[in-house]
Amino acid sequence: MDTPLDKIEILVELEVLCFEKLEQFERAAVSIMSDYGGVLASAFEIERNEHGGGKEIHLLQFPSIEAFSHYREDARHLQLATDRSEAITHTNVKVGLQNKSYY
Repeated sequence: MDTPLDKIEILVELEVLCFEKLEQFERAAVSIMSDYGGVLASAFEIERNEHGGGKEIHLLQFPSIEAFSHYREDARHLQLATDRSEAITHTNVKVGLQNKSYY
């Protein structure tokens, strides 16, 4: 049975330049995220290259799309832009519309 979302789930695919710098950026971002009720529910690498980059997947949860938007517009988050650009080349963000249950 499908159910309306009581929270939104966001899948983020990251093209990583440097996993070491990504960790520094994400620690700061997760702290800011929590101020908006957001959590990094899961994060895992799916590819790593010999240069210290690769690909990673994140599953974020927020109480609403508005909370997610406020997090992304937060001045502290925007100040991390340089750190982010040193860690990540590209992200693909997908916001869930409805929870699904197939059992």
